Amino acid sequence: ASNGNSPDTLRYFVAGDHTFTFVEKGPLWLVCASRCGDSYPDTVQMLDRIHLQITTLLTGGIERTLKNRPNYDMRGIMGGTDSVVNSLIRWCTQDMFLHVEGLEPLPLAPAARHLALSCLHEAKVPNVLGGWLMAGHQIIALVNSRQVRLHPLDISMIINIIMSSTSLRTAESWTPVCLPHVDNMNFGYAYISFVEDTDVVMVFISQGHDSEQFYAISQKANAMKEALRSGGVLEDVAEALCRTPINFRMDEFSTGQRVGASASNQQGTTSQSMPTFGATRSFASHHGDRSRGMLLAPAPSPYALLEGIIHAAYVNPKTQQYFSSAIAPSYRTRKQVKSLFRNYGRCRMLLRNAKMPSQVCVATDHECFYVSLSVDYQMFLAVPRGISTGVISRFYNWIKLQEAHLFMTEQMHW
Repeated sequence: ASNGNSPDTLRYFVAGDHTFTFVEKGPLWLVCASRCGDSYPDTVQMLDRIHLQITTLLTGGIERTLKNRPNYDMRGIMGGTDSVVNSLIRWCTQDMFLHVEGLEPLPLAPAARHLALSCLHEAKVPNVLGGWLMAGHQIIALVNSRQVRLHPLDISMIINIIMSSTSLRTAESWTPVCLPHVDNMNFGYAYISFVEDTDVVMVFISQGHDSEQFYAISQKANAMKEALRSGGVLEDVAEALCRTPINFRMDEFSTGQRVGASASNQQGTTSQSMPTFGATRSFASHHGDRSRGMLLAPAPSPYALLEGIIHAAYVNPKTQQYFSSAIAPSYRTRKQVKSLFRNYGRCRMLLRNAKMPSQVCVATDHECFYVSLSVDYQMFLAVPRGISTGVISRFYNWIKLQEAHLFMTEQMHW
């Protein structure tokens, strides 16, 4: 439809139970054929992120090439990228990623994150725009240069490349990547290296591309690996990965402690209470009673109401970070997971023209989906029908209690 001076553009059409959605990006057309019931705004958002991923791989120069040579066949330069795009689609449809513009930190004790951040900060190399430590899709620590702040979506596109390529695990990699929010017409270079025998990845984004720059970063990275190992950070991260995503419900493989139940029988040293995690390990870490071993801050018993949560997420728009909990065990089929996040999208669509702060609750046969949007935070909750509305304030208060553990609250720059 035309709006003002803009030309008519095909947005979507419906054929039977299929919806065909189109997004025009200059000479590129991105198309999605779906019968899953995804909302139009969410499908457009996903196609926009696929376009961003393509730009990260090829730079925006591909659009100039297509304008000058309309018959140019992109399949040659797109070869081998299927796994990257497919991985991005899974991330968009089975995670909070599509509904936020931010990074998901790995829940970690503040002292452990500070040590990781300090090790990264010490690895300063000229002409490096930024660097981060990650495990899975989650960020452990992040350092930006003072001249450029890396955009969370640019970082996410590089994370997706790393997570969809098994070959990057075997050796140090020096990979050309484009940062569309910094310069969409040129490549930078990503130094990528997995820490041996762990899921921890070190990433440095460099303006320089010569071999001297690679070796300078490599030397700093090797020194950082030793510092992370000797400081116990790698063990802290491994422990955190076993305990996340955080599960508000009693886990069938845990020690049996419920949210709000006393921890005194488990540890024999404290009467404070903590939520259970989606993990097989007990709450006591290999660091003993040191605060670095505490993945979360102790929570008082009123937080027992959180056990009824199917899924919860919290977004801080100012820091562009978010937390996403584990999904309740009875909702973990692929179809149910997609349906859960699709319902969040429908709630957001209902609020698209609402003034902030705004909130909406949508009920299905068995669940209620609650979304609250404001300048300071965004909150997403999926709960069984009939649960007390007090769960909303309880979850918000729990987030505030755990902020230092769930988010990267400390910043350092090169």
